[in-house]
Amino acid sequence: MAFLDTYPAGQFAPEARQKYSLAANMTLPPHVQRIDVRFPIEARDIGRSLGPIRVAKLNILVQPDGRASGVTLAMSSGFDPYDQAAVAAARMATYLPAVDHGMAVASPLNYDVSFGFLCNRAAGDVTCDDGRFPTTCSATTCELLLR
Repeated sequence: MAFLDTYPAGQFAPEARQKYSLAANMTLPPHVQRIDVRFPIEARDIGRSLGPIRVAKLNILVQPDGRASGVTLAMSSGFDPYDQAAVAAARMATYLPAVDHGMAVASPLNYDVSFGFLCNRAAGDVTCDDGRFPTTCSATTCELLLR
């Protein structure tokens, strides 16, 4: 005798219907699935004057097919090559679209792209910057600054 044979037919159906109807009524925001940000060469040339971390804040309109149809710079990092790299990467990125009642829908997404530097300390030179630059980096994209 199977486990389900011990219960009257349809006893689990109302619970299952309730569970799946709750999931179908949920709204999920969009998310970045994959973004490849290229660290600008110009930043390496300028080096320490940029500071350890800068952030470009973006507004992205994610379409139901997982592509960005609109990417605008909401707040500059203060360094144009960083801003341009962030916008270019967001335009080419893939996204998980927002879901409303089980259907993919267009939705806005606010996303921060951070650029960071690691100093020579990450490569073993502890005297390079008086502890100003980190030895590990939590930026979206990070570059080793060997100066």
